[in-house]
Amino acid sequence: MVSLSHAAAKNVRVPAGSAHISYCFTPMRYIWDQAPQYFGAGLSLAWPLVKALRIWDRAGSGGVGEFVAISRFVGARIRCFYGRKATVIYPPVDTSWIKSAQPGKEGEAFLYAGALVPYKRVDLVVEAFNRIGAPLWIVGQGPLYKQLRKSARQNIVFQGYVADADLSEAYRRCRALVFPVTEDFGMVPVECMAAGRPVIALDHGGARETVKGLRFWENGRSTRDLLAVGEASGVFIQNRGGGGQLEALMSAISCFIKNEGSFSREVCARQAALFAPQRFLSEWRSLTGRLGLAPESCGVSKA
Repeated sequence: MVSLSHAAAKNVRVPAGSAHISYCFTPMRYIWDQAPQYFGAGLSLAWPLVKALRIWDRAGSGGVGEFVAISRFVGARIRCFYGRKATVIYPPVDTSWIKSAQPGKEGEAFLYAGALVPYKRVDLVVEAFNRIGAPLWIVGQGPLYKQLRKSARQNIVFQGYVADADLSEAYRRCRALVFPVTEDFGMVPVECMAAGRPVIALDHGGARETVKGLRFWENGRSTRDLLAVGEASGVFIQNRGGGGQLEALMSAISCFIKNEGSFSREVCARQAALFAPQRFLSEWRSLTGRLGLAPESCGVSKA
């Protein structure tokens, strides 16, 4: 039995003696570390329910024979909330629909791609480019669309929802993707790198595992070496938190602009290839082989 779980699917009961592998996208966010963001000021009123759900969720995790996490970031949360170790198998990212940037072709604008919702911090991106003045394309829709468009200056173009072919074109024509959010894994940075374009990503969450980024604020050997050998696929945004995040984002953009010529199409594409479906299938077969299971014999439960 395989459960694909971002909430409660891992708590499914399986027959006695049956193996249960949980491919965990995340522990239930709204009852664990992100409860304050979900409930806000109402958390104190909701606390009895949240506490009861935590007890139920932790007890249910005991029925999982093998946890598999989509990233080391999620694996750490599984260890923290459930007291369990997890094997990490990154999700498969199909990039066959993405066209590569033309060799030697400079990017035209920076790119944000994703939902226009508060936790994605698109507001920071808009404010940063209002100040910097460089061209920015925003691809995506969401409840913040009207508010963000009203606050944006003329250098920022909102494209709304686009088809895959148009998103591929945005990836291959952009200068870099701007990704200022903590995600459990995050497929968008991998897709952009598959087009041969670098990523400016928050130094937190799944991006730390998918992007080979410069931590320029450290000014250490690792950053200098990445630049010297041309192996960087992006720049990290220092995770300062609070009111310092806008300045951190602008500093990361400035670092990218300064070193833009050091990023290569081939390095970015090679980094994206690490997350190809073939790699996922190989690692999944290795896991089921280690557990003495045939992959095709596993039923699936989702939630």
